[in-house]
Amino acid sequence: MHEVKSQGKKILHKMLSTAQRWFSKLVDETDFYLSKALRLLQETKTEFELYVQDRYELTTYIELKQQEILELHEKLSQLTAESSSKQYAAISDELANKVNELHQAELDLEQLEAKLNMFEMKMEQVQAEQLTTAKERDTYREQYQELDARTTQLIEEKNALLIEVEAFKQEPSSELLIEKQTRVSELERQVSLNQQELDHLKKEFQRKLQALGKLNSQFHEYKQKYREEKYQLANTKEAYEQAKLEVATLQNDREKLYQLTLEKEAEILRYLKETEQIVVDKEEAEARLKQMESTFAQKLNVADMELQNAKAELEQAQETIAVKEAEKTEVSPEDKEKLIILRNEYEIRFRELYKRAVFHEEFFQDFYALTASDRLKAEGVIAGLVHENKLTVSSIRKNPVQVSGGTIPEYRFGDTGRIYCRKEQGNYNFIRLSRTKNGKGRLDQAKVIKWMQKNVQ
Repeated sequence: MHEVKSQGKKILHKMLSTAQRWFSKLVDETDFYLSKALRLLQETKTEFELYVQDRYELTTYIELKQQEILELHEKLSQLTAESSSKQYAAISDELANKVNELHQAELDLEQLEAKLNMFEMKMEQVQAEQLTTAKERDTYREQYQELDARTTQLIEEKNALLIEVEAFKQEPSSELLIEKQTRVSELERQVSLNQQELDHLKKEFQRKLQALGKLNSQFHEYKQKYREEKYQLANTKEAYEQAKLEVATLQNDREKLYQLTLEKEAEILRYLKETEQIVVDKEEAEARLKQMESTFAQKLNVADMELQNAKAELEQAQETIAVKEAEKTEVSPEDKEKLIILRNEYEIRFRELYKRAVFHEEFFQDFYALTASDRLKAEGVIAGLVHENKLTVSSIRKNPVQVSGGTIPEYRFGDTGRIYCRKEQGNYNFIRLSRTKNGKGRLDQAKVIKWMQKNVQ
């Protein structure tokens, strides 16, 4: 009897596990097909709107072309009677403008050539100054080297005399000692004078180096400006040649205009008849478009109603699934695999994407208990808070959760979802999620608030 009961329990447990897996699969499929139906309806609606818009733009285009045809018809009518004189006057005016442009281009060329000559003169002047300064620099260098060599000789002579003076100091009342000491004093004075002259030469040498550097910079500056003006001159010459060509073309066109007008009169009459036919075709097309727009508008209304119904069914199914998911007490192998997939999808991406956010483990557990559509809504609020979107930040609810260390603001996502998050030291700390409706299990709002009051400072 005991074995029968044990076997019966195993069979019952197996049936319950199978039912749970079947229910989970049914829920996933329901969510998938409802989401797919909603997406298809949205795509259909979008296609309808785009098609109607395209047809409307086509109608506008046809009307615009008709207006252009009417304007052209008027111009052609005028051209038949007096086109020669008016177009001749128009070409003459344009020719006069081109001649003025040509004259201005000539003046620009003269000015640019004058600038080029000026920069060439300045460059030559700077080069002459560079040569003079370089010679003065070399002269100071040679004088410095010669004086430095003489000073070195004087120092060596002085040092030798000092050795002799030390030797003569052992002999009293030596006239030679006095002579040596006098010579040492003269050498020291001469060395001092030479050193002063060396300092002066060194300063002059440095000054010439600086002057030479400035001249080099000035030369390169003039050279760059010379290149720029030369480039502009080439462009101006090109514009000048183009203006000459346009003047010649206009002169030729003006000569041919009268004969061309006569030859086109017959063609003008034929084109007027074609224009009248285009008007008829356009009116017929407008009638067809009007009928099509009416038909599309009706289809769009039907599709919009279907979309609203599908959306309502989807939300109802998601609410039901959320209740069933939240009431689960055991985690099936399929749910464990689903949880691993969700962790790999969201946790790494969230921490990389939202650098200024800290996500608590309990927050992720709540997040995984949401439906796919609710997860999208919750992430929209997360992104708005982290990026400090004014609309999202200002949507804080009036009743924050009181905890021992202060308060935790409450933000809304969807119709019944709530996010508990507070800003600390520039970062947003996302703590828990709850639902005010169908929030049984871990998403029950009262349980979530009680947990935060117990575990959050």
